[in-house]
Amino acid sequence: MFRIHNLGRVTVFLEMNIKHNWEDPMMSFLKRGYIWTIMAKFCMDESRPAAMPMVRKLHKSKHQDEACDPTVNESRIRSRMYLMTTTRPDITYAMRVFSWYNHTASIEHMVAPKCVFCYLDGTKDWHLHF
Repeated sequence: MFRIHNLGRVTVFLEMNIKHNWEDPMMSFLKRGYIWTIMAKFCMDESRPAAMPMVRKLHKSKHQDEACDPTVNESRIRSRMYLMTTTRPDITYAMRVFSWYNHTASIEHMVAPKCVFCYLDGTKDWHLHF
C-alpha cells in the first residue's frame, strides 16, 4: 500500500518546463535551463545566435597530421544528444553527422559542432508541442 498525494499540475519534470493548455488539449515542453547550463559549461554562453544547426560543408579528414583526439568532443556531443532526444528533435540530423565524423575528427570537425550551440542560443525559447 502506498500513500498518494495530489500535488497539483506538473510544471517541472527532469529539468523540463511543462505548460498545459486545457482549452486546446495541448502540452508544451521546454528545456531552457539545460540549454543555458551546457552552453556555460562549454564556454559558449557569449556566442552569436545562428539560423541553422549545421555548417554548409563538412569534409572527411584526409590528412592524418591534422587529426584530433575524439574524446575531447564526445562530452559535447553527449550533452546535445540528451537535449535532442528529450525536447529538440530539430537538431537530430546535425548531431547524427557530428557523431559520424567523431572517430576521424580533425580541427574542422571540432569547430563545426559549435554551430549547434549557436543555433540553440537563438532558439532556446522554442517549445515542443503535443
